[in-house]
Amino acid sequence: MTAGEQQQQQQQQQQVAAAAAEQPERLTLFTYLVGVIACAGGISFGYEGPIVSGLIINPAFLQVFDDHSGSIHELAVQSSSYCKLNSPALQMYISCSFITAALATAAAATWADRYGRKKFILAAAALILAANVLQMAASGRAMLFAGRLIMGGGQGFATFTVPLYVAEMSPPQIRGRMGTIYSIATTIGQLLAFAVNQAVYASGLAAGWRISFAAVAWCPLVILLLLGIVLPDTPSSLLQRGRLDKARHSFKMVRHSSSLRREHEWQGMCSEASSVIAGKQQQQQQQQQQQQLERLGSRRQRSLLLQGLRKRPDATEAECDAEAAVLDPSVTAEQGLQGLDAAQAAGTTVSSSAVKKQLDLPAAAAAAAAAAAADKGAAGSGSSAAGSDTAAAAAAAAGGKPLQGGTGSVWPALVIMLHLTLLRSFNGFVNIMYFTALLFSATGNSTRNSLLAQTLMGVATLLGGCAAMMGIDKVGRQPLLAWMGLAMACLMAAAAAILGSGLPPAAAAAGTILSPASTALLMVVLCLWQMAFWSSWGPCFYVVLSELYPLQSRARGVGWGMVTFNLGVVVVLSLGGSMLCAMSYRLLVFFAGVNLYLALFAAAVLPETKARGLHEVAEVYRHHWLWKHAYSSNKQQQQQQQQ
Repeated sequence: MTAGEQQQQQQQQQQVAAAAAEQPERLTLFTYLVGVIACAGGISFGYEGPIVSGLIINPAFLQVFDDHSGSIHELAVQSSSYCKLNSPALQMYISCSFITAALATAAAATWADRYGRKKFILAAAALILAANVLQMAASGRAMLFAGRLIMGGGQGFATFTVPLYVAEMSPPQIRGRMGTIYSIATTIGQLLAFAVNQAVYASGLAAGWRISFAAVAWCPLVILLLLGIVLPDTPSSLLQRGRLDKARHSFKMVRHSSSLRREHEWQGMCSEASSVIAGKQQQQQQQQQQQQLERLGSRRQRSLLLQGLRKRPDATEAECDAEAAVLDPSVTAEQGLQGLDAAQAAGTTVSSSAVKKQLDLPAAAAAAAAAAAADKGAAGSGSSAAGSDTAAAAAAAAGGKPLQGGTGSVWPALVIMLHLTLLRSFNGFVNIMYFTALLFSATGNSTRNSLLAQTLMGVATLLGGCAAMMGIDKVGRQPLLAWMGLAMACLMAAAAAILGSGLPPAAAAAGTILSPASTALLMVVLCLWQMAFWSSWGPCFYVVLSELYPLQSRARGVGWGMVTFNLGVVVVLSLGGSMLCAMSYRLLVFFAGVNLYLALFAAAVLPETKARGLHEVAEVYRHHWLWKHAYSSNKQQQQQQQQ
């Protein structure tokens, strides 16, 4: 295909994309069910964290957790208000679930491409149900820790698979809103957990804390199990595994049948999947050929291949025929080596470049055949999905030529992922989620008022999530993260100023408590920070993380991103109380600095993916002022390798 024909084809694709973008998106019943999966997964995840934050100030729970090891006494004897959180046992109990979550996410990231997304959703629901039963029946610290560890495994599967499943099943025009459904459901789960903690404490029941593990959590988990059985796997995952018919059926279930946008998106998904299949099969071919070389070639033959064989100037016609047999693209690597052995036995020397060409030609011939089949199918079907089916089938059958949409360097996505996952765990939201009630209790508030303050922050969290759902697809990811990150930095600095002026370290060490006016002001500032976070960095994190990677590395990229995030949370929760004891209000200054850096990073480095299909991620990077250099250099390397 000439350069002019390629340019004309690209223009036609752009025209089809523009026409598809003008059509309004019509949703199907199964699209709404995908939203229900997001709700169930989000409520489950949001509920499990804050429920523990209320239990660690519940005397009845602490008596079971204490297990005669002195944890309650350890909390009571601390003289400084900032050191009330410095209990290694409680910090380890809270953070241990994120260790198993990181391990589970790593396993899911490794196996999700092979087994699909759906199986891990089912495994997540089953593990979380088992963990709730174990903690509800706990008689001591050992059972509580065991349940918490199992809980982490289920949460690791859920936080990796549910957002990825929702992103791959959602139409591009509403993918941001569908992704925020998960985050809004997370805030609903948090609010429910705060309300349950308040009710359990008000009831005064000695075993009331056991109800916390069963009050709300079971309903969304059962829904997650049922929908995980009914709904299919994602089209991208099925295409990647070569299941074309099932992928087409799954795609039609969540897209309207008469939508031109659906046809264009299906073409892009098939093109992206075909490039992934081609790359995998080409790699498998190379591995098989290498194994054949190692199995059939003796030490002498391999040394001759490495050193290079020179063709004698007085070569006969029979010797030329022997070399031609080696160069025949229809000959397998095994037959080529047999031809080489025969030529060497006859006294013929064959150049090492000839052998190398023979090993490369089968893959090249298959790629050419797949490209021809793709061109023929596209010409015969126009803008219909049949042409894309032909391209995908040809690539799946022959290890076809990688098509546009799925190629490109993963370095930009990797850099962005590391910044988002690590720094987000250190921006203060984890500490606020788990230690707010304990912080207000330590600064002089009663347990009832501390739980009430936590509930009010849950309301602010829910309001922020609703704002994110309305604005993420209108404002865009980048401006929302940048401006809200700046607001979060200012609010966290204000909270540090309130604590620093109202409760300096010397006064805290003397047992002074925070004044009611300062407590109320701190409560307002933290509620505003929660609204800013959950209208931007809370839900957008999962949306952006699912949009960063092309198909061939999406599951692993999202999975290892969640692994990094969970490990960061382990550090924060394990050392959070100790850091507050050592740094006092200066810890909030540190959080403010992290939020400021995140805002600047989003403004300068993060690409905008609003209303773009997941198969278009490479084009987004190619038009970014910074990442286009990485993609241009990667394209030059690919051209050099092809030459």
